[in-house]
Amino acid sequence: MCRLAPADQSPRFRTLRLAFGFRDNDNMASSSTIRLTIYKDGNLFEYRDITGGNKLLWNVDVSGTRSLALQASCLRNNSYWPGCPAIYFSEETLEL
Repeated sequence: MCRLAPADQSPRFRTLRLAFGFRDNDNMASSSTIRLTIYKDGNLFEYRDITGGNKLLWNVDVSGTRSLALQASCLRNNSYWPGCPAIYFSEETLEL
């Protein structure tokens, strides 16, 4: 969980920009699916499913949000490799 604003201040950020995916050379990524879920102030907001070969861009409206949490869940793993691949973030930017 990440606190975006202290309890005694108004939230000031408007947008969270995320870019993420799997490494191109990750053997586990070829047939794996991971769900990345965002929670705003402890409430489910949205999710995106990540599959091999895709880079996802996600602009999240965080206006009025005090805390943010990300959760990754392995939905389907590669049958040849145990577990799921790591998610790599190439951009994580909070904008005013």
